[in-house]
Amino acid sequence: AVALAQAVGLGALADELEKSGVDFTARVVGFGLSRAEGRQVACLAEKTGGKYIRAGNAAELGKALSETVAAAPAAPDKKKPAPVTLPKATIATSAKPGIGQSFDVTWTGPGGAEDYVDLVPAGTKEIGGELSYAYLGKASPAALRAPGQPGTYDIRYIWSGPDKRHVLATAQVAVGDAAVALVAPAYVPAGSAMDITWKGPGGQGDYVDIVPAGHQDTSGEIAYWHTDSGNPAKLKAPGDPGSYQLRYVLEAAGGRKVMTAVPLEVTKATATLAFPPAAPAGADFTVSWQGPGGSGDYVDLVPADHQETSGEITYAFLDQSADGETVELKLPGKPGAYVVRYVLDAAGGRRELARQPVTVAPPRPATLEAPASVKAAEPIAIAWTGPNGKGDYIDLVPAGQAEAGGELAYAHTQDTDGKTASFSAPDAPGAYDIRYVLEAPDGRVVIARVPITVR
Repeated sequence: AVALAQAVGLGALADELEKSGVDFTARVVGFGLSRAEGRQVACLAEKTGGKYIRAGNAAELGKALSETVAAAPAAPDKKKPAPVTLPKATIATSAKPGIGQSFDVTWTGPGGAEDYVDLVPAGTKEIGGELSYAYLGKASPAALRAPGQPGTYDIRYIWSGPDKRHVLATAQVAVGDAAVALVAPAYVPAGSAMDITWKGPGGQGDYVDIVPAGHQDTSGEIAYWHTDSGNPAKLKAPGDPGSYQLRYVLEAAGGRKVMTAVPLEVTKATATLAFPPAAPAGADFTVSWQGPGGSGDYVDLVPADHQETSGEITYAFLDQSADGETVELKLPGKPGAYVVRYVLDAAGGRRELARQPVTVAPPRPATLEAPASVKAAEPIAIAWTGPNGKGDYIDLVPAGQAEAGGELAYAHTQDTDGKTASFSAPDAPGAYDIRYVLEAPDGRVVIARVPITVR
C-alpha cells in the first residue's frame, strides 16, 4: 500500500474510483508501518468515509482486523453521526526562509502522537500530498523545510481525530529565493536514494555532501556528489538512523568553504524475508522479500554464524528482481545450517537489515543406468534421475576420480529430455565411471556414479 501511495497517490486513486462510479468504504490497517508511512495510506480511508488503524504488534493487528475484516457489516444508520468537537490550536512563524531552508513553526494544540504540521501551496484544502511535514514533539517549535520554489505557502496544524484528520489552524509563510540552496527531503529511510536539487556557483571542485550533524570539517564526508556531475545531486542516505547534514561545499583558492547546510533525519529502514525453512542441497530456492529495494541492495546466503557483509556463498541483487518481490538463489552443495539475509547498500557501508535461518538438507538422490561395457568411441545411452538443477551434468571420468572436473565427456541434464543422456565412449580402453554432478555455488558435488568398461 505504501508503494502504491508513493506511485499514484491513494487520495487520487480514491477520487478516480469515485468518478468512475465505484462506491466503497476503505478501512486501512497499517501493520508495522511508521507514522510517515501511515500518513500516506490514511488518505484512502478518509476519502472513502472509512478509517485508518495503526497496528504496531500482533495484538494490535488482531484487534484491528476484528474491527475491519472480521466485523459484520453494520446495519444502515439513517442518523448522522455525532459531530466531532475540534480542539483549539494555533500555528505561526516569524521566519522568512529561503528555498530549501529549514525554519521553525510555533504551535499550541493537543500535541497528539499522530498530530503534525505541514506545508502546502496556499489555499490547499485537502490533507495529504504536503510539500513538507513534521510530527509534533512534546514542546513547540517544530521544524519544516521550505520548498524549492519561492512564493507564499500555507502552514497547517493537522489533528488526527477519532474519525479522520482535521486542519485546526493555518498560517502563511513567504519563501524567498537564495543564491546558494539545497532542496531535499527532511526525512529519508536509511540507505535510500535521494535527489538533492542544488543552487550555487557550480564551479569545478564544488560538491554536495552528507556528514553527521554538527560536523565542521570539509573532509570526512559520508558521501558526496560533485556539482559538475549534474543537478540534482544523487546521493544515498547513510545506513545508520540518526541526525545528519546536507552541505554545499565551495572549492576555492583559499580552501573549501561550507556555503549552506540543511538538516537531514535518517529513519530506520526495515526488511522482511520469507521462504521454506529447509530445502535440499543445490536446489533452486525462491526468497520473497520486502524492503527498500535500492540499487546495490541484495539478498545473500551465508553460514549460520557469519556476520560480515561479505564472503557470501551466493547472492542476488534486488533491483534485478523480475517482480520486485522475489529473487532466486541456488543453495549450497554442503548440507548444514545457513542464514538468508537482506543486506542494505548505504552510504558509509553495507548494513544487514534482516536474517532468517534455513536448513540445507542432503541433495535429492540421483540414479544412473548404463551398459556395463561398450566398445571404444561407441555412443553410450544413459538413463538418469536426479535434481536436474541449473548447471547439473552427467559426465565420464577415469574410474575412481573424486574431483569434479577433468571429465572426458559430459551432458548437461537440462539439455536432455529429462530421462536419458548420451555421449561417446573414449577411444582408449579401460575402466571408467559415469557420474551425476550437482552444480552448487560452493562447488560441484558428485551424488551418483556407476562403473563402465571400455573395450
